[in-house]
Amino acid sequence: PGYDIVFENVPTTRLSSTYISAFINPGADYIVASNTHLDQVMDWEFSEFGSILETIQTAQGDNRLYLNTSTQLVFNRAYTVRIRVTSCGVTGPWSEYNQFFTTDIPYVSLFSGTCNSIINNGGAVNCGTLLLTTGYFWQLAPIVLDDPTFTPIGPAIVLESTISAVVLSGLAPNTAYRIAVKPVFANGAQVGEYGAFCQIGTSGSGVGMALEDNDNSDESTNLQISTLSDKITLYPNPVTEGILLINVLDKDTDYSLLIYNSYGELNYKNVLRESSAIDLSSFQKGSYIVKVVSENSIFHERILIR
Repeated sequence: PGYDIVFENVPTTRLSSTYISAFINPGADYIVASNTHLDQVMDWEFSEFGSILETIQTAQGDNRLYLNTSTQLVFNRAYTVRIRVTSCGVTGPWSEYNQFFTTDIPYVSLFSGTCNSIINNGGAVNCGTLLLTTGYFWQLAPIVLDDPTFTPIGPAIVLESTISAVVLSGLAPNTAYRIAVKPVFANGAQVGEYGAFCQIGTSGSGVGMALEDNDNSDESTNLQISTLSDKITLYPNPVTEGILLINVLDKDTDYSLLIYNSYGELNYKNVLRESSAIDLSSFQKGSYIVKVVSENSIFHERILIR
C-alpha cells in the first residue's frame, strides 16, 4: 500500500509579546522569541532609524538573546528587531518588525567607604562597574566642610578613566571636595549623568571628624537617587487632543522636563514648577519618552501621541 508524505511547514518565529514596546536594559536584560524545534538556530536583526545595525545568531536550541551580546545597542533608544529561524536545514522567513525601548542610562555610585574619607593626591577611588561602559568621568569640586548641599566654591577637576577606578590628582591640601562619577558608553558616543555626590577631603580638611564620636552615624552623606512616581503623574495617555497634563504634587521643587522621540532625540525641554498643560500639537504621531528630573530624583514614562 502507498503512504502519504506530509511535509512540515516552513519554520517561523516572532518576538514574544512581553518584549514588544517594552523598556529593556541593554546591559543586563534579554529578549525571547517563540520556540519552534529543538534544533532551531535563530538570527536576530536589529535596526535604528531604518538602518540595519547588526545581525546576531544565537546557539542551536536557544530562543533567548541577551542584549549585551550586541556591540551596537545603547541606552535611551528605540530599536526594531525581526527574527528568523533555521530548523532541519530550512530557513524560514523574517518575522514582522517589532519595536522595543532601552532604559535610561543608569547612575553610577561610589563605593560607600569613599564618602567622608581622607584621600590625597595619588590615592584611588572606586565605583560600581556597569556593563557596556568604555570609561568613566570623575568630577571633584571644592566645597565648604560638611555642606549638605555640596555647593561648589571653586573650579571643578574632571578626571577620566577606562576602568571603574581613578587615581586622584590636582587636589589642594586642607580642602573638602564633593565627588561623583558618570559612565561613558561607545567611546564617548553616549555619556550618562553624574550620580550622587558625596564628600571627601585631603589631609587637614576636617572631613570625617564630626562622625568619629557617633557610633550610630551613617558614614555617607550621599544624596540618594530616587524615583518621582509618587509625585508626578501624566495624563491622558495616549494623547489625542495635543495636550499633555502633568500633575505635580510637590510645589516646592523645580523640575527639568525633557521629552524624547522614539529615536532618543530631545524634542522638548523646559523647567516645571507646578502642574502644567504641555502643548504637543506640533509633535508627530508616535511614541515619546517623558523624563522629569529634580536634583536627586528622576521619573520617566512612555507616552503615545495619536
